[in-house]
Amino acid sequence: IQKKIEKRSKRILNSIKYNKDEYVFAITKEGTTLSHINKTFINKKIQSLTKVEQDIISNILKVAKIEKGGFIEYTPTSHNLKDIVSKKISYVKTFPELNWIVGTGQYTTKVIKQINKRKEELKKELSEATRAIIIISVFISIILIIALAYLSYRLQKRFQNYENKLKQKNKTLEELNLNLENKVKEQVDNIRKKDDILNQQSKLASMGEMIGNIAHQWRQPLSTISTAASGLKMQDEMGILKKDMMYHSLDTIVQNTKILSQTIDDFRNFFKKNKKQNNFNIEETIKKVLSLISASLKNNNIHVISQTRPFMLYGLENELIQALLNILTNSKDALHESNNEDKFIFINIEDFEEKIIVEIKDNAGGIEKGIIEKVFEPYFTTKFKAQGTGIGLYMTRTIIVSHMKGQISVENVNFTYDSKEYIGALFKIVLDKK
Repeated sequence: IQKKIEKRSKRILNSIKYNKDEYVFAITKEGTTLSHINKTFINKKIQSLTKVEQDIISNILKVAKIEKGGFIEYTPTSHNLKDIVSKKISYVKTFPELNWIVGTGQYTTKVIKQINKRKEELKKELSEATRAIIIISVFISIILIIALAYLSYRLQKRFQNYENKLKQKNKTLEELNLNLENKVKEQVDNIRKKDDILNQQSKLASMGEMIGNIAHQWRQPLSTISTAASGLKMQDEMGILKKDMMYHSLDTIVQNTKILSQTIDDFRNFFKKNKKQNNFNIEETIKKVLSLISASLKNNNIHVISQTRPFMLYGLENELIQALLNILTNSKDALHESNNEDKFIFINIEDFEEKIIVEIKDNAGGIEKGIIEKVFEPYFTTKFKAQGTGIGLYMTRTIIVSHMKGQISVENVNFTYDSKEYIGALFKIVLDKK
């Protein structure tokens, strides 16, 4: 039975042939060839072969001792050899049932030919991908330029409208002063218009701050996109670009483009004029505020320690965002001017009966005693005229007290953090839950 199995196995092995000159061969563990495309090798013992052929058989026997088999590279000595001798890589494995070593191989010239063909295909794909990246980059740049130009135009238009309103207001005041009977009404209108102007100034100042924050938020993604695109081009020119490297760079570009898009959405939501009160989560509101100025805080090496919990409030979320943004911007400016090696802003939310208490403090050294009582007054500022308008904290108090019926206060506090003592300003906001 064993001899019949071996005879049938030889017949099957001798019948296997694929492509032009690939085949399956078999030898015994003693080195006798049982199956080969070259019939002159069949039943030849290793001792009857040439020195080169003996070395090849010896290496096959050595590699075949490995349980899972292995690969061997050699230069064949017969069958279909051309002027240029091609090396061959064969896989060999021992079949214990027959006690035979069976193997098959491929000529390296064919492998190289296939690799070169695939390389040309990849070069073509890379060229098309590079062209597409350049087109997309140019398109995105044009869109950004148009968007910034439009934003500049809108800001200029608003400033112009503001100047026109001021001129109209002055003219109206002159006319009202001539009429003594409407003096009370004139005073009331004057106060209302003053609040509107301060609110407008606050919005315009916030817009200026936001433009700077947009620049901070976009700088890193744009730099990453530029680096990825130029890296692809350089690697292509040097002929070292790999497909996985190309896909990684393209994924990086797509991810950073999404970041740019999300940044646009965040700042667009901030500028929406939403005067409708609704329920909102104050923890998510604080996250929105931090996302607007995260890049600016990072550039100033300021760390935010936030201990918040989800509490629902009813009111004007966008106006609360503006109020919190004014406080955080003041803390950021104070920390920027300080000489502290470690710069922190702490945000804490607590609930007390039917109220929510929001505390924001920094370690910038606090506010001078002589001016701490004046920080909520209009047009009061400790900054240079080019750096501040003095209406940020005034509008913050107006939003908290007048629009949201809450309370706001500020004081200097001493506190310890991470085994170090600090002094800083503490802003406390108290709001009703309903």
